[in-house]
Amino acid sequence: MRNYEDRKVSINQEVVTEVRDKLNDFKREIANYSVNEVKTEELFRLLQRLYTLGGNLLAEFDEFIACQKGCNQCCDKLVYITELEGMMIDEFIMNNFNQDEINEIQSEVNKRIRLRNSTDASKSYGEVIRSHKKEFSCIFYSQKNLCRVYPARPWNCRRHIVFSDRETCSLETEENPITLDNTSFTEVKDLVDDIEEEIYRLNDTFKNEIYYTLQGYAEEVICEIDKQEL
Repeated sequence: MRNYEDRKVSINQEVVTEVRDKLNDFKREIANYSVNEVKTEELFRLLQRLYTLGGNLLAEFDEFIACQKGCNQCCDKLVYITELEGMMIDEFIMNNFNQDEINEIQSEVNKRIRLRNSTDASKSYGEVIRSHKKEFSCIFYSQKNLCRVYPARPWNCRRHIVFSDRETCSLETEENPITLDNTSFTEVKDLVDDIEEEIYRLNDTFKNEIYYTLQGYAEEVICEIDKQEL
């Protein structure tokens, strides 16, 4: 496979093997955990380990992908997260945002709720967001073209990489951008899916089987953050 610069895309097989071995070690370790004894801080640490494994794997493609700092072509997609991922975003906000920044997010959330409530009631949540892409772009994407929660961004943001030109990433285009999901790197795709499965298993085992869209989570939980409680 070749990328948008007509460069042949390759990956170090040793890295794939190493990540696979570490993921297997992770699975064996988790099997020995007692559900009632794992604290939230430990769950965050375990989640971060999975993020790191995925990051180490996907970093092998960095020189071939069109994704670069400041690009927001995929930041209007409907991103799904686990409750545990949402909780880690909460913690990041509380530890790194000042009151003005929190107020800004709360104001934006409220504006989007009003917009959604004013639209055709027959439309689904996803249809509303797709029909108002600009208004419903990621609430954590700043005017400086940067992700404000980048260190705590969810897995579905981390795993999305594009080998075709970034201009083909728009949801409205008829072209199909070359992402990891439709390349020939079957072993890598399977490993990425296995990491995702462990992220969901971590949530389902130690939290509950509740999932959100990132926007929905912001509306339900983040808008209620009270900085005074920090």
